[in-house]
Amino acid sequence: MPVTATEKIALPLPILNEIARGILSDANGATSVNLTEQQVNELMGGAVKALLDSPLPKQFGVSAKVTTAFRIEKIQGQELGNFVGNIFIEKPIKAAISAKCVLRNAKTEGQIELAKPVEIIETPQGNFIEKGAASIALGQINLRRLAAEQFEDPNKLLFDVLRTEMKSRGIVLSSMAVSFKEGKFASTLKGQKVSSPR
Repeated sequence: MPVTATEKIALPLPILNEIARGILSDANGATSVNLTEQQVNELMGGAVKALLDSPLPKQFGVSAKVTTAFRIEKIQGQELGNFVGNIFIEKPIKAAISAKCVLRNAKTEGQIELAKPVEIIETPQGNFIEKGAASIALGQINLRRLAAEQFEDPNKLLFDVLRTEMKSRGIVLSSMAVSFKEGKFASTLKGQKVSSPR
């Protein structure tokens, strides 16, 4: 089913409930988990879907399908995370937007970074006239710029998604440390309970 720009993105991942319980049960409000490729994919996919909730896509009434894929691989001793997010716009135009990024551990402990610039490809669809109209509309909707800005800082991207998810579980997330480690995505998160979550 297409995602519209008015839908709220919620991630029903059991690992998120586990993280929340870990924060609440720890005296220092900290918990550590190793996220699988699928779990990281769901988190980053939530960020892609959230793009559709931005002002311009909402204004244009964008309806789209979103697909994502994430895998961790080791190349020349370095662990890399490869993410691909695809947005297939169905209304008010027909077009596809693909964002590809490669992540690696940063020199700063507990952070990740882009191994190379994010690659974003826009593909208008339809006949000649429809493609022309789609190209104009894509420039106005500006999902390309929104995606580039969002993936420019993968730490902020993941923190924003997790902060939103923890807030819905009554927790204010205060910090996050992440790294690729032995085929997993090691994460340490800190936060505290709020009495009246909004």
